[in-house]
Amino acid sequence: MPLQAINLPIPLVLLLVVGLLLRRRPFGRLLVGLSTVGLVLMTLPATGKVMLAPLASAARTIAAADMPGAVAVPTSGIYRDRSGAWWPEAESLRRTVDGLMLSRRHGIPLIVSGGVTDEGRPPEAEVVAEVLGALDEVMLDVESRNSRENAAGIAAAAKRLKIELVLLATSDRHVARMAACLRHEGLKVVTAERPEVRLGWRDFLPQVAALGAVRVAAYEYAAIAWYLIAGHIELHNLI
Repeated sequence: MPLQAINLPIPLVLLLVVGLLLRRRPFGRLLVGLSTVGLVLMTLPATGKVMLAPLASAARTIAAADMPGAVAVPTSGIYRDRSGAWWPEAESLRRTVDGLMLSRRHGIPLIVSGGVTDEGRPPEAEVVAEVLGALDEVMLDVESRNSRENAAGIAAAAKRLKIELVLLATSDRHVARMAACLRHEGLKVVTAERPEVRLGWRDFLPQVAALGAVRVAAYEYAAIAWYLIAGHIELHNLI
């Protein structure tokens, strides 16, 4: 997926530089104004929260009448320590812990999906399940390298279990794309209940740390657009 080049706020900084060079012209002043407003908005925590909210709410929360057949977890990376041992990235660990708790709470199987993303690396699903000591509790898909392949692997496991509804455990930013991929594979999707997004006055004070949330959200929106263009999902899968 050709999205690694997204590195906000560099494009806005470049626009600001161009605007300053052309500041004697109306177009240059317009660029300065627009890029300055954009940079300020990107440093507001409220901007990141507003951008992430639709991504997190793209699948309905589980209701009492729902009977999901399994919990589905797509992994999110592993790393190697200095001794050569492999460990799950924090996000992989968080997703799988959430999935394991949901699996035990509802008494349903747990499907963890994550394969070999680069040569010489072990399957992500195996690493995270082994670290958690849960190899005997999970169904592993070790062939998937990205979200659409995660969905195909989870769908294959769901077919073996003869189920149509899965309870998705993933990060808030990833819900929309992952749920769309699962729907594209013919599955129905619900998620666990998530905290309501609230905005306070501090969310409207510029903070450098807020750039991270905006960048993450922008990446996901770009990834969804790419999946639509590439035919990995269809527009109706997002609803």
